Amino acid sequence: MDKETIERINSKCPYDQGVFFQPNGIPDGIMEHVIISSYESSGMEGGSCWGDEPQYFSRNQPTEHMRVLDIVLEEIAPNIS
Repeated sequence: MDKETIERINSKCPYDQGVFFQPNGIPDGIMEHVIISSYESSGMEGGSCWGDEPQYFSRNQPTEHMRVLDIVLEEIAPNIS
């Protein structure tokens, strides 16, 4: 894919999805563009140095998770069934 195609794809993608070169969370040895979609499914949030306790959170998978794949296919293979 050329730079313009990647920019067009990324402009249509929801937040935290797209085609990126060496994005965060991908092993260091991968030196090419990758299609990525990420979201936080669970963890701890909150807390402070004043004694506030962090709280566990859990989230469902977003409805648009992996929308980037549909967008990429629309760009590179619009007639695919």
